[in-house]
Amino acid sequence: MKAHLFTAILFVGTLTGCRTHKMTIFLDQSWNRDNARNACEVYKRTSNNSCVRIPRQMADDLRREFASAFHQSRACKGVDISYDPVGDEAMKDYLSGWSLTFDIGIAGRDIDYTQSAWQMLDHKTKRRFEGPLKDADEAATQICMLASGQHELALH
Repeated sequence: MKAHLFTAILFVGTLTGCRTHKMTIFLDQSWNRDNARNACEVYKRTSNNSCVRIPRQMADDLRREFASAFHQSRACKGVDISYDPVGDEAMKDYLSGWSLTFDIGIAGRDIDYTQSAWQMLDHKTKRRFEGPLKDADEAATQICMLASGQHELALH
């Protein structure tokens, strides 16, 4: 009996000592700002109208919208997201993690979420994934499912 109790305690101790490493998604804000600037330039050429806000504001709004959905999604519980530029100390996580970018759609001189999209790169496998940003909650769930290894569920 004591041997079973000892084995059970040892097993529980081993499980609590094992920590799973959270997968990290790195959001590339400089890409998002450049993309917003390019989208506004194209919009201005085709419609003769300027965007209502500067591209940096648009990229920041998309980031905030996504961050809110990310923090509310149950699928994102095992995933970290970094909004900071990748430095030397984060390079290992970056190379084993994911990069996320947004393509901003413009209509009516401002962000059009129905024309906006996300793209993600898995640095380990070099596989790319993409989807719409029309619904931030759905996008965050799909992105986190991909990053946490639930590819089949995320793609259906």
